[in-house]
Amino acid sequence: MYTKLSDLYIYKSNLFLFLIPMFIILGVSEKYYPGIIQIQKSLVIIICFITILKSGIDISYINNFIAFTFISFLCYFSKDQVYGNYSSIEFIKAYLGFSIFYIFLITNFNSWLDSLLTSFVLLPFILLPISYVFSLLIGFSLFNEDGDRFGAGLLSAHFAFLMYFVLVLVIYDSLKKDDFKIFLYFGVLFLLLLSGSRGPFLAALFPSLLLLKFVNYKKIFRKLIVLLIPVFVVLFYFINMFLDRSSEITFESDGDSINLSGREYAWEYFLNQVNGVSLFGGGLGSITNITEGVTEYNLYVFTVPHNEFIRFYMELGLIGGVAFFINIIFILKTTIRFSSSITKKFYFLFLLGFFLLTLFDNSLSTLQSFLPLALLLKYIKKNEINK
Repeated sequence: MYTKLSDLYIYKSNLFLFLIPMFIILGVSEKYYPGIIQIQKSLVIIICFITILKSGIDISYINNFIAFTFISFLCYFSKDQVYGNYSSIEFIKAYLGFSIFYIFLITNFNSWLDSLLTSFVLLPFILLPISYVFSLLIGFSLFNEDGDRFGAGLLSAHFAFLMYFVLVLVIYDSLKKDDFKIFLYFGVLFLLLLSGSRGPFLAALFPSLLLLKFVNYKKIFRKLIVLLIPVFVVLFYFINMFLDRSSEITFESDGDSINLSGREYAWEYFLNQVNGVSLFGGGLGSITNITEGVTEYNLYVFTVPHNEFIRFYMELGLIGGVAFFINIIFILKTTIRFSSSITKKFYFLFLLGFFLLTLFDNSLSTLQSFLPLALLLKYIKKNEINK
């Protein structure tokens, strides 16, 4: 709540300033602009560095950053696996890439955090018109190659990550203010359904259960009457597509297996590259070229196994991988320490969904996922402490 007009003006000014880098960092795809990911990651680091110089460090997460750095370098210098050509430069690039999550956490955004969060929530609705205009100008498709998954110029999976975290933030904000933003929630859910990504959709259902406290069927019906038809059509389309994709293997159908989009083959192939028991792994970023040129089951499309537990086991080993996830648990514990009972319920359900994502996707290594995760954690911590 802004008690002074000047505070509201500053908030709106910061919001406008954050929208531009937010779009560049999360709304531009390497699919159409090769190499943009390095620019995006560098931009995050630069923004955080400038903010730290101005506002200082959030010491709550500094030990987690130090622990991650120690684990990464210990496993690199003690590595007991070789997965092909892998250099120290690739390790440094991977380390810096993963460090963005921790750098963002230790950045003290102060009053800028609200503007940052609002710009992220608005991002999908800015992506839509901009991507549509660019599709007309340079001819790229708003959908994937098969035309059944919407991405607004991004890979549909990355677009789904963004929609998932916007949805989670809307749910948390509704609980915090006891005010269900029904149009925003169903609008974002609509876009998430269009992306066709099952993991983020299923993960979003867990925290959505808490919205049942807002159920007033007469009031909701009046508000939703405009959206009922498009929501029903998209929901029917998504369920039908979900069943179709679940009835056959994406790459080679056997008619019986549940469709995991080839993940089961990728998991098996990646794990077969491990020599014996991996204690310290092959180093951060060491597995990204393993499937290069492998045409069997189209495995070349999997630069990583789409399972973060397998990835960090291979790159950091049993010792480093366990230490890495324990460090993540401590981060989550720091965030929830001062939370109310309703927030703890939300947090538990959110983590159940996020665990599902981590099993089947790159939730801790994709910029469109780990950066919104860091933003969510900082926002929860700030709000719960200030209650």
